[in-house]
Amino acid sequence: MTMPMTGWGAARWGGSGWGGPASSVPRLLAAVAVGENAVQVTFSSPIYFSGLLDPADGSARQRYSLAPVAQTFGQDGSAAKPVGVASAALSPQPGQYVGECVVLTTDRPMTPSPAQYVVSCNGLFAQDGSTPLDPLASSLQFEAVFRVVERPQLETASPRGDLAVPQSGDSVASLGEAADYVLGSFVVADGDYASRGGMPEYKERVFRRIVTRRDAFLHLAGKGYGASALEYGKRRGSAQQKARLLASVEQQVGREPETAKVAANLLPAQEPGLFWICVLARTRVGKGAKVLAPVHASG
Repeated sequence: MTMPMTGWGAARWGGSGWGGPASSVPRLLAAVAVGENAVQVTFSSPIYFSGLLDPADGSARQRYSLAPVAQTFGQDGSAAKPVGVASAALSPQPGQYVGECVVLTTDRPMTPSPAQYVVSCNGLFAQDGSTPLDPLASSLQFEAVFRVVERPQLETASPRGDLAVPQSGDSVASLGEAADYVLGSFVVADGDYASRGGMPEYKERVFRRIVTRRDAFLHLAGKGYGASALEYGKRRGSAQQKARLLASVEQQVGREPETAKVAANLLPAQEPGLFWICVLARTRVGKGAKVLAPVHASG
């Protein structure tokens, strides 16, 4: 029986997977900066990429080089600076064969856009390991990207809101059908935890900050979250202790992204030793909020 000379597809028998592409002269088609330290290069056909660093392996970083284009500058006014290629990795894309897209990671960030660079390839081969890259289509010029560096913030406003966990009578009433909810319990809607936003959610976060012990939440440890109001219980209610508590409350509420102004004071209650922490806050959209939290102190 005579074996056919080709497999399923255009490649020679055993030269590719069933239906794989035929080995043709690869050409560099596109180069796009996909990050401040990453460039994606696309070839007309898959290149040999074994990852074993054999002589024809396309994973060797020495097969690629990046050069800045003279007289091009970034938005910060700095000239395009030299960068090197630290690694090369396959980047499978929909509708393309594995080996047609490669991402090159640089050893340092490139100068931001509109600085220009040229990527050059050498010593690359088609999947058969013997058909070399077209030398007339082995380099391309591309533009770097510009990354907007935002000012670091301890907390930022979340457009999703927060989990609905009513912690006051007003909060329960705002949810509707108050009899169906219990203070401190999660609200379920459509088979999942419900979320809420707006002023009720803001007031819940303010209350949580007041009563939470400083750094008690594991995921916020070290960030100084919490006014520790409950720890003032059974302490002597001296003017110094009260002033320290109110200062801590105002500092914590002021860290909420929506807070524009905040003031806190203590209001006596009918029960001896019980005080109300009264927080008056104004949000950045001009709305006012009042939050009350109880605290015990000895005389």
